[in-house]
Amino acid sequence: MNRLRTWVALLVCMTLFRPATSPDGLRQNNRAVSSAAPNMEFAFVPNVGQWPHSAAFIATQKYAAVSVENDRFSVRVGRGDDAKIVSMRFVDAEENTRVVGEDPREETYNYFLGNDPKCWRTDVTAFSAVRYQEPYAGVDVRLKSSGSHLEYDLILQPRADLQRIAIEAEGIDDLKLASDGSMIMKSGDAEFRQTPPRTWQVSADHQKNLLASSFELLGGNRFAISVPNRNPSLMTVIDPGLEWSTYLGGSGRDEIKAMMLDAAGDVIVAGVTESPEFVTTPGAYDRTHGAHYGCTSPISCGDGFVTKLSHDGQRVIWSTFLGGTNVAGNDAIRAMAFDSQGNIVLGGNTSSSWQFPIYPVPGAYRTNSTVQGGQTEVFISKISGRGNALLYSTFFGGTRAGNRLTSLAVDSQDAAVFGGTTIGGLPTFPNPGAFQTALNCSSTSGGGVLVDPTGGTGGGGNNAFGGGNRTNSSCGGDGFIARITMLAQGTADLTYCTYLGGTNYDSLTGLVVNADDSVIATGFTNSCDFPTTPNALSEHPRSPDLCPQPLMDGFVTRLRMQGSGRFDLMYSTYVGGYDNDYIYGISLASPAVVALTGATFSWDFPITQDAFSTSITNLPGLKADAFALLLDTTPGVPPFSQVNYGTYLGGDETDSGQVIVTDPVDGSMMVAGFTESTNFPRSGDPFQPQFVGGSTISQDVFVSRIVPRSRDRADLVYSTYLGGVGWDNPNAIAFEASNNVIVSGFTATGGYVTNDFPLQRPYDAIYGSNVTSDNNRDGFITKLVLPTDVSIRVVPQSPDVAPGGLLAYDVILTNNTSDPQTVGLKVDAYASDGSPYSGNPIDRPRDLSLTPNQTVTVNFAHRIPSSTHSPSGPYSLRAKISPYTPGPTQGVASFTFMVR
Repeated sequence: MNRLRTWVALLVCMTLFRPATSPDGLRQNNRAVSSAAPNMEFAFVPNVGQWPHSAAFIATQKYAAVSVENDRFSVRVGRGDDAKIVSMRFVDAEENTRVVGEDPREETYNYFLGNDPKCWRTDVTAFSAVRYQEPYAGVDVRLKSSGSHLEYDLILQPRADLQRIAIEAEGIDDLKLASDGSMIMKSGDAEFRQTPPRTWQVSADHQKNLLASSFELLGGNRFAISVPNRNPSLMTVIDPGLEWSTYLGGSGRDEIKAMMLDAAGDVIVAGVTESPEFVTTPGAYDRTHGAHYGCTSPISCGDGFVTKLSHDGQRVIWSTFLGGTNVAGNDAIRAMAFDSQGNIVLGGNTSSSWQFPIYPVPGAYRTNSTVQGGQTEVFISKISGRGNALLYSTFFGGTRAGNRLTSLAVDSQDAAVFGGTTIGGLPTFPNPGAFQTALNCSSTSGGGVLVDPTGGTGGGGNNAFGGGNRTNSSCGGDGFIARITMLAQGTADLTYCTYLGGTNYDSLTGLVVNADDSVIATGFTNSCDFPTTPNALSEHPRSPDLCPQPLMDGFVTRLRMQGSGRFDLMYSTYVGGYDNDYIYGISLASPAVVALTGATFSWDFPITQDAFSTSITNLPGLKADAFALLLDTTPGVPPFSQVNYGTYLGGDETDSGQVIVTDPVDGSMMVAGFTESTNFPRSGDPFQPQFVGGSTISQDVFVSRIVPRSRDRADLVYSTYLGGVGWDNPNAIAFEASNNVIVSGFTATGGYVTNDFPLQRPYDAIYGSNVTSDNNRDGFITKLVLPTDVSIRVVPQSPDVAPGGLLAYDVILTNNTSDPQTVGLKVDAYASDGSPYSGNPIDRPRDLSLTPNQTVTVNFAHRIPSSTHSPSGPYSLRAKISPYTPGPTQGVASFTFMVR
């Protein structure tokens, strides 16, 4: 039987602490020893003769080092005579225990010791983890770096004797248990802490359950782990949980507002930063924050940023600012998309007036700002896929301030299609056939106060229903949609522009572009005369008796530009119930079907009969539930057939869906939002099963996966909290594969003294903002690995290979279900900059069938092309499986190999 599927994991996380006093003056706190700098992971370097002592591996950080021997590992904290060393020895371990490296890293190490070249060691590969192979019968121990933390897992096969395991802490003065179950080790004035063990076991029906477990003191500085309810005969596995999670920010306020993945799986994020020291890279387009040019308060002037991180979240490939230099400027990137050449098209808002970078392309649509300094207008820019050049940039908007871009896409002609909300003055003149050529407002007294659909004031959630009167008594603006070709042809670049709205408030929060280049837009409105089409889902507001001031409804509108230049309305509908409803997120599920999410106060929201939740969990009108909806926008479909699926998603406090993405493999919807509910629905072995928000105003992120099983029925196969004690809000979500989801946004302390957003192998482990302020924020990026029907591992046999040599590796697939599974396997590789490896595909795609609970190992050997076709350097090999049966079974595994 496959060992990976028969292990019980006792996850014991040991976090290293700084000494209370140290030579460099560091004071004791609850941050890891490496938190003085980001990306301070332990890299385990094997001893291949460069060191005379018996350690098999050594890993070092700025303030700590780890020595790995066959029967113990030791941790040293501090420097010189004040250093403290604590060892964890496996009592009565087997004498023939081997220690092997796992998860090879891209970097290598050279050791030129002494004058004899025979004693030198070069190109030594480091590892992110090491494994003790059976120090006790049926037991492995895995030691790994979790960002700046050190963790070890005790992994037991069925019927392994837990009573045999005893660990002795050497080099300490005292060993005791804290009230929260942690174990504290004192060594002089230094303190080491191990967080309480966490144990998972899988039942016969494949449900993963968290078991109670605790440290047990044995005397003499020895301890064991107690799992009272463990059934040693059941299959047990390690919870996949959080693969990596990191902050991204500096000393000021930082927010990630957009995210996408490239073909290699690397992560590109964009947003706004008020941190002058925000990370940038050599050769990037702009490495200087605009605040350096005279901003009176550098942490109150925002610049846009674009940052590309490696697929494993461990390094920044490139990062650049994008913004102006006005002393009162504030520039924010709110949306982005790839064009067909791999360039990155960006959209956002700027108040930098003429200082915003337009100069590289003087033939752009508009090179001068039409609003006064300090007021906001829209910009569209394009940068190269390597972040080192600005290819196009233009202002867009009217003479009034208050125009806000909220969404952007690229159509089949590589033109930028974007939309948002405006209070007037847009340039509709190039397109006299525009669907709506003028602002449709009966009053503009409410103009300039726009709802921020991606995070407002206060708790970082939606201020559309954050308190006060939830209706709008005057016109606050219309939605708009525009298209710019980005060909530097001046005014000819703007091929169409149209308003979209009625006589009251209309906010466009998102749009997608279909394969036929039709545009499907969404948002919310309280206009009684919002344009709709006959036989749509709802041709009229759901609260018509309150006209001319009804409550908010969502809307979905599909438009297409005809060859004559006319923008025709294909489909348009209100979406909602009798109370307030807001749509914030949209994703294209199929050519005419969109997935939607947002917040609803309505008891009669369009929910399908056998949905996951058919009733709102709060009294109508008091607190909102999130929702997920699949809507067919095909003209002519009967109204009762247009909602393919709809469900409430929430607890007994305020919940809001913010972003949504659909999986092309199984049609599932992944929704992320924020929740204030301690009873938000969880499912599928959640990474964070409990709400962590503080006692005052706070919110956690939720991440939920809904898999449609029929037209009316769908299962909530996974749902988890994600957050700390403060405010956490998601602004973007993406599938890496069906079981890998990446979510990003911002996290804030909310005035709490500490910030404890969950991190794992972080690039940046430091919350950079002032933690005592309730207005500072850091970006976060988190990758979750969801439970799967078929799991995949890839094990390299020869991670270093010369041109012309063989790259050998094994792909191991495991069917985690009691049903047969068939999957397709494909292997590709990518260079460190994300470009495809010249030898792709590494091997021919193949189909594999697995019987229930079967494990299959596939051996591969790929010959590296000649050096003229394969430059030297590190490559990332990715093995991907795609299902041939419905369900969340797709997965990705990878390793790094070196061509020398």
